Order: sequence, then C-alpha cells, then structure tokens
Amino acid sequence: MAMNLKNSSSGGNLTSSPSYNSFSSLNLSGNSFNNGSGSGSGSGSGSNEYIPLCFSKDVFTSNTFEVDQFISDCRKRVNLESVQKDLREYSKHLDSELIELINKEYQSFFSLSTSLVGFDTILNEFSISQSSIKSEIKSFNNEIVKVRGLVEDKLNEKKSIEQKKKLLQLYISISETLNNMNHLFDQLYQLTHPNDFKKINNNNNNHTNNETNINDGDVLELLIDRISNSFYQIQNQMSSLTNDELKFNIFQSLSLKIMDLSNKIEEKVEPIFKESLKRFINVNNNNKEIVDDNNEKQNKYDERILLVCLKTFQTIDKLNVPYKLFKTLIVKPRLAQIVSLRNLEINKSTTDGLSQIYNSIIEFLKNQCSSFFDISNLINNNLKEKQSNNNNNNNNNNNNNNNNNNNNQINNNSNNNNNNINNNNINNNYNNNIILYNNYNFISQSVLPEIDESLGFFKQIFATGIPDLFYKNYYLTFNFIQSIEVNFLTNKELLTQFRQSSSYSSLWKKWNFAVYFQLCFTNIAQHFEFNYLRIPLFDQLTLPTNNITNNNNNNNENNNEFYLKSTDGLRLSMDKCWSNSNFIFDLSSKFFKLFLQLIARYDTFISDTLIPLELELQQQLQQQQLQQQQQQQQQQQNIGDSVIKITPKSPPSLSNQSPISSSTTLNNKQSSPENFIYIISDIYKIKSKISTNYKELIIKTIGNHQNQHEILNLINDGILESCKTLEQLIPRISIIIENHLISKCLEPIEIISTLRSTYRMTNKPVPTKPSIYVSNLISPLEILINNKASSLHFIPPEIKLNWAISVLTPVTESFKNAATNLIQSVTQSNDIINKMVKKSKPTTTTSGGDMSDMDKISLQLYLDVDKFGLYIQKFGINLLTFEPFLGLKSIVEPFKKLILNQNK
Repeated sequence: MAMNLKNSSSGGNLTSSPSYNSFSSLNLSGNSFNNGSGSGSGSGSGSNEYIPLCFSKDVFTSNTFEVDQFISDCRKRVNLESVQKDLREYSKHLDSELIELINKEYQSFFSLSTSLVGFDTILNEFSISQSSIKSEIKSFNNEIVKVRGLVEDKLNEKKSIEQKKKLLQLYISISETLNNMNHLFDQLYQLTHPNDFKKINNNNNNHTNNETNINDGDVLELLIDRISNSFYQIQNQMSSLTNDELKFNIFQSLSLKIMDLSNKIEEKVEPIFKESLKRFINVNNNNKEIVDDNNEKQNKYDERILLVCLKTFQTIDKLNVPYKLFKTLIVKPRLAQIVSLRNLEINKSTTDGLSQIYNSIIEFLKNQCSSFFDISNLINNNLKEKQSNNNNNNNNNNNNNNNNNNNNQINNNSNNNNNNINNNNINNNYNNNIILYNNYNFISQSVLPEIDESLGFFKQIFATGIPDLFYKNYYLTFNFIQSIEVNFLTNKELLTQFRQSSSYSSLWKKWNFAVYFQLCFTNIAQHFEFNYLRIPLFDQLTLPTNNITNNNNNNNENNNEFYLKSTDGLRLSMDKCWSNSNFIFDLSSKFFKLFLQLIARYDTFISDTLIPLELELQQQLQQQQLQQQQQQQQQQQNIGDSVIKITPKSPPSLSNQSPISSSTTLNNKQSSPENFIYIISDIYKIKSKISTNYKELIIKTIGNHQNQHEILNLINDGILESCKTLEQLIPRISIIIENHLISKCLEPIEIISTLRSTYRMTNKPVPTKPSIYVSNLISPLEILINNKASSLHFIPPEIKLNWAISVLTPVTESFKNAATNLIQSVTQSNDIINKMVKKSKPTTTTSGGDMSDMDKISLQLYLDVDKFGLYIQKFGINLLTFEPFLGLKSIVEPFKKLILNQNK
C-alpha cells in the first residue's frame, strides 16, 4: 500500500518506502491519520497532518522525555531502521510545516524585520545610561554607609555617656539614701537612749505620762518603718545593676556599706524587738486578768512595734534573729518548766505525765503565743499579696515592652537601647523582690527545735525495749504534732516547711521503729508459732458433735468459727498486725509483709502435714499398679483351669484399682482422711476473710496517701497471691480424701463375683431387687458429702461435685470390669459344660420357670446397675454425659429384655 503526503507550499510529496509501507497496516502506535479523502493523497489545503507510525508525536513535548527510554520503547515494537526512517519523515514534515507557516505569516515577518532596524543602537545607548546610573548609586551608597557609621559611633558614644550618667545618678541616689539613713539612726538613737527608752517602755499608772509614751512610740514605729523602706529602696537600686556594673569600684564600696548597714539595722532594731516581745507575751500570759485601757494601748503599741521589726528583719534577710530571740526569750524558759522529770514521772519510773506535758505545750502556744503568730501570719499574707501584685505588674510590663518593641522598630537605635535598659531594670527588680522575701515560720524554726531538744533529754519517753509503752508514747507524740499542724500551720507552705525541717526529721528519728517492729514481729510470730503450729494438725482439730440439731449445729459453728486452732490463731495474729495497739503508719509495709508471712506460714504448716500422706499414697499406688500387672499375668495363664471347674473359688479382686489402706502415718483417732473436710472448710473460711474483711481493714487502717492507687494495687496483688497459695492446698487435700473414699467404696466390689455361686445350680428364684452391695458402694461417699459436708456451708457445691465424679469414676470402672469378667466367666463355663455333657440346653434351670442360671445372673446385674445409676444421680451427676456409667450401662442393657419377658 502506498502513502503520499503533499506539501501545500512546495508542491512536493513524500513517498514512503516499501519497507515502511509494510508496517502501515499494523498501526503499531495505535494512531491513525486522515488524508482528507481517505484515498491516501493530500488535498493541498494544509489540513493533512502527518502522524508517525511507531511513536506518538506528543512524546517529544513531555516533561519526562528521555532519549534512551524513547529508543527502548520503540525497539519493543519495531526495529531501529523503521524508527530511524519514521523520524526522518517526521522531521521533513515539521520542516514543511515551518515553511508553510512562514509563507502564511509573511507580512508579519516582514514588518518585524523592518521594525528591528536601528534597534541595536537604542539598546547600546540604554546600556551606557544604565551603567552611569549604577555607578552614581554605588557612590551614593558608599557615602550613606560612611555617614551611618559616624552616626552609630555618635549614638554609641551617647549611649555610653547616658549609661554612665545613670550609674552616677544611681550612685548619688544610693549615697543620699545612706546619708538619710544615718540621720534616721541618729533620731533612733536619741529616741532609744537608755533614759528615754526606759521612759518610753515604762508602764506608768499616770495617764498623761502614758499618752506621751505612746506618742513617742508612734515616732519609733515610724522611724523603724522608714529605715526598712529605705533599705528596701537601696536593695532595689542595687538590683538594677548588671554583674559587670557591680564590679565597678564605686559599687563594690557601696556593697560593703550596705552590708555594714544591714548589721547596723540589726543592732539597732534587735533590742527594741526584744523588749517589745517580752512585754507583749507577758501581757498575753495575763490575758485572763482584767486589764485597763492603758495596758491595752500599750499592748497595741507593742504589736505595731513587733510588726515593723519583723518587717525590717525580713527586708534585711535576717529572719534567724527573731527566730533565735523568740526561742531564747519565750519558748525555752517555758518549755524548761513544762518538760521536766517531775512532770513526766507522775508515778515513779513511768512516763504517765507525757500526755499532760503535750497538753501544756499546746495550751502555752494557744494562750501566750497565738497573738504573736498572728502578727507573723499578717506579714506573710502581705508578702503574698505583694508578690501577686509584682506578678501582675511584671505581666503588664512585659505586654508594654512587647508593644514598645513593635513601635520602636521604626525609631532610632538610641531609643531602643534606652528602652531595653529600662525593661531590664524592671525585670531585675521583680526578680529581686521574690528573692528578698521569705515567710516567717516560728513553729518550725523556734518552737519545734526546742521541743525536740527538750524531749531528747528523757530517753525513757522513747521506750525502745517496751513495745506497749513505745506505741503509747509514739501516738501521744504523733497526735501532739498533728495538733500543732492543725492549730498553727493552716498555710500549706508553712506546713511543708514544718515537715521538711531538720528538727521534724530529728524528732522522728528518735523513735527506733526497727527495734519496735522486731519486738512486735517476735511477739506475733512466735506466739503463733509456739502456741498453734507446734501442735500436730489433727491434735488441734475440734470435731462437731453428732447428736445436735441443725439449729444447735449452726450455733456451735458461730461460737467456734474454725475447726483448727491454728486457723483461729492465724486470725488472732492477723488482727494484731492491724490493731490500734500495734500498728504504726511508718511501718505499714513491714506489717503488711508480716501479714502475708503469717498466711504463708499457715500454708506451710498444712502442707508439711500433707507431704508424708502424699508420699505414702504415691507408694501405695505404685504397689497397686505392680499387683495389678501380676494379677493380669497370672489370670491369663490360669484362665483355662479356672473355667473348667464347676464351682470355682472366688477370683481375686477384679477391680482395676485395689483398696488403698488407711495411712499408717496418722495414728490419731481424729486423723481419718475424711476429717480433712474440716480443714478444707477452715481454708475456705480464712480465705474469704482475707480477701474481704482483712482487705477492707488494711485499706482503712493505712488510710489515704499520695500514692493511693499504687498502694491499693500492692495490697490487692499481695492478698490475691496469698489466697491463690491457700487455694492450691484444696486439690492436694481433695486427692487424699478421694483416694480414701475410693478404697472404702471398692471394698464391696468383690461381692459381684459371688453372684455366680449364688445362682449357679442353686435353684434360686428370679431376682426382683438390686443386691445389697450396691448401696455399700456409695455409702462412704454419701456419708461424707450428704452428712459431713452438708453442714459445712463454706465448701462450694462444685467441690463436692468434683469429689463425687473423682470417686465414682474409678468405682464405676471397677464395677464395669467386675461385671464384664463375671459375664465372660459364666459364659465360658456354660460353653465348656455343654460340650462335656453334649446337651443343647443349659445344665440347670430354675424351678420357677424357663429362665436359666445365666439369665438370672444377667438380670441381677441389670437391676444392680440400674440402682447404681440412681445413686449416682443423687450427687448431681448427669448420667447422659457420665462416660464410665454409659460404658457400664451398655454391658447390661441387653439384659433389659429379660424383665420384659418375665412380665409377659
């Protein structure tokens, strides 16, 4: 097939080669082209478009076009020669389109070429002008930089001068304040001259003289307050300095002067505070007496003086001075009178007076010192308000600083630097205010150290070797400290300082908790060990009496809650751990550990009793298995001889589990394995108490704590683990009980083999009732569960059901094996006898009818098995799901027709 592409501008055509035409019909690229008429010839109108065959023309305009990828894609479809030819044809097509476009827009191209004539000259002139402007701008910029540098130097110089000026002004201001304070000290000296001071502080009965003294006292209060404020002002001014500025000589000298000033203030104010404190406390000591107006005014005056003095000591950061004075002048003399050997030992060699000593201290603090504490609390509240205001002011200043910084961005650098200096000063002042002030806490710094020191002289208070006295005195001290906290430390910060003080720690370190707990541990643990655990388990077992009614039984159970003395001893020992006469909160973890150890010791006591029984039981089971193997071998060897005899002897036990003899280890008459049921009852009772009553008691006794959630988890985990340990005893005891019951229940199983001799050639009538041995198979289990276990309400029903299943499973299997062996033995004997006498019917028949001896034996087995199933149902076992009985039932089920035939 031929293909022609005509160029409208040149009139030429492009003819594809034969090799190229061979691919035209395949349309490999998925593209098609339209030549206008469909005949393959161009129309000359320029509407024909060339479309390559082996690639898309859009691939060249793609942003991800790569030559290697393009060649690789094309090679997958055609060979390289076809690609090359197709590219040439497409290139020629593009050239023809370009020529056509030029011809079509020729007028536009011509106009463009005409308009560009002389344009290069214009561009050259513009370039020269631009270079000239650029050089001018560059030179102007250099001048600006020089001027800017000069201006910045001048501004920095001005800034330095202003900063030095401010420092000089600050120095002058501080110096003037120091000079003013010296004048204040002179006035204070004149006012507090010994003669004048006595006159001011003397309590005269003359009303006129007293009014004069009070007026002078107002001046004294004002002077101390001015001294305090002036010193505070100096501190704020010094705090505005940076570390580098403080290194200047003038400010170093000022720092030394300020230190001397602080000592001078202390020296001047201390005697005033001392005298006012004595007078103020003495007035409060006599508050029960009638005081006149003059004394009341004097008391108000002393209160104001104490307030300004405390404020001053707080300002100069010397709180230890009023602490020391209050302790030495007020607390120590009074405690020396209260805490004495005479008051402590009301009765000789006792500490009966400790409670009265603590009450006297509380009364002293309430009656004589509470007013002074109110003054210190007032200062603390003012400090709190001041700090709160400073916080608000600081926040406002920060907001203003942010606004100023935004506005100052368009201002000069000098203003910015000045604003930054002012802002730093404000922030430094704020931080300094926080550092300067500390709360007063006279309880933790003056009262408690003296109490700790006074009590330390009397070692008998801490009674390390006497647990009861130790506990009594400890809780008296604990309640005393708690009373101080409640009455005088209402502020949370003061309470924290009180509990973190060294005197608080020292006071509690005097109580030797380790020795006390060791004594409690010895008392509780040894009493439990020697009084309860040294007695053999069954010797301490108290069995309930039989000849009592249900009501009496319930009353007996209430009076004697546990059957084992060791269980009751465990309860008493656990009670002691959390009793009000032993428990101390600081030993909570140790008492809880002792609580768990007591439970573990009780568990070990019972477990040690079970170990020899379990070993003996294991040995008996091994002997039983060996005997069974020997019996089976002997039975297989002698089976032929045993079936030839017409009346053989009763074979050995046909059960798969021979009876296990009672334990020889237990020689007590109460040590029957059946009595283990009372031990299980005790375990369930004490486990219930531990998981409910004692858990609530422990949580209530320990009380709320910071790590309450963590403590609750520890308590829950410990109690849960202990209860699991006790529960693990139940299966071990159950195995002993079950094996004992199995041995008892299997004792009548050999009677099954006697059915052969009962009906073999004896002309016995047809059986209509089950054998007596059936009830004997169930009797031991029935007595235990329905009689003994029925009165023990703490034994869960599922445990009783498990016992019944565990016991009846091997009993039923033994019943099945015995019945199977009996049927096989009788059948084989009949077959042999029939062969010997060559008769077609059984040797003997009953006189009452046509039923053979074999049928009678089979019918008796059916009646026995049916009755046995009724007994099993009484224990709550579903016969339809009890596999051992289903197997037994399947053996005798064919004999049911004998009953039907007899009824006919």
